[in-house]
Amino acid sequence: MALIGEAPEMLPTPLGAAAPLHLETLHEEGAAAELDTAVTEAAFEEAADGCPVAASEQEWAPCHGAPAGEEVGATGDSGSYVASDPNVLLCEGELTFEGHSDSLPSMRAGPAYEEPTTAAEVFMAELRRERGALLQELCRLKAKFELTLETLRSILRLGPESTWADIIERCEAVACSGGSDSTCSSPQPLAAIDADLERERLEENLEAQAAYNVRLRELLQKQQVLLDMTAQMPPKPPSDGVDLKAECDRLTEKLREQQDDISRQDFVNQQQAERIALLEAELGEERRRSIADRKLRETEADRLRADSEQKRAEVRELVETLARREDLVEHLRSQLQVHEAAERRKRSYHPSR
Repeated sequence: MALIGEAPEMLPTPLGAAAPLHLETLHEEGAAAELDTAVTEAAFEEAADGCPVAASEQEWAPCHGAPAGEEVGATGDSGSYVASDPNVLLCEGELTFEGHSDSLPSMRAGPAYEEPTTAAEVFMAELRRERGALLQELCRLKAKFELTLETLRSILRLGPESTWADIIERCEAVACSGGSDSTCSSPQPLAAIDADLERERLEENLEAQAAYNVRLRELLQKQQVLLDMTAQMPPKPPSDGVDLKAECDRLTEKLREQQDDISRQDFVNQQQAERIALLEAELGEERRRSIADRKLRETEADRLRADSEQKRAEVRELVETLARREDLVEHLRSQLQVHEAAERRKRSYHPSR
């Protein structure tokens, strides 16, 4: 994520070559930016109400290890506490939301402070430390946000009461006029180009910071929900350690039983897998035999079909031969009848013969 001072490199482009922006879209974006700014400021003010910035130096000194009278933090414009060293975390229980009725009780460092003994107290202390770090990060982001806004106002020659919509409208006017706007243009073209590049870089950084603020706000809400849930937990009896040990033993035994069940189930699954593999092998072998038998039967059927065609051809040939012979016999019989008739006529003419 690109933060302030870590903008990506950008090629210098003439100010007049910028694409014209639509005024309606700019107004909508400006309104969204104003709304996000208002939400962020409300979140910071709410967080500032829970920060112990009004604590005395004697209360803060034992926590941070600083002597009394030494400055350990500063207060921003919105009243939020900003730590001088971002790597130093606030001590346990310092940051509380005293404005809420469902928040956890304050646990300030002092003579009556006791180290957390139970798991719930350790968890709550860890949540408080994480929440303090997140609040510090939010305060730093708020300062960067204000610095970005003031930088844009200074570049565009705007007053302190100007909003994001005014900034976007001024950028559109500069882009449409090609950098010839007398209210924010510089006599030197290079300065105008540098201002345009700086504006684009700051806009990108602003978008990245806004997204980062949204994520931090969601994380703070989740932390608040966890703290509320922890606060609503019923108090534990003095024999909490014994109950926890018994509960741990019971859960360990239950886990062991589940592991045994999983092992047995894995063994059964392995046996079933082996059985399935064996059945698949047998089925494949049976399928191959069936395919071989079918091919053999098809070959035998083709051979028998060929033999049948050959026999049918032979039968047709024999039938044709028999038909020709029958015709020949009929012809011979008719000739014999003619010859016999001639012989009878001849005998009737010559009876002595």
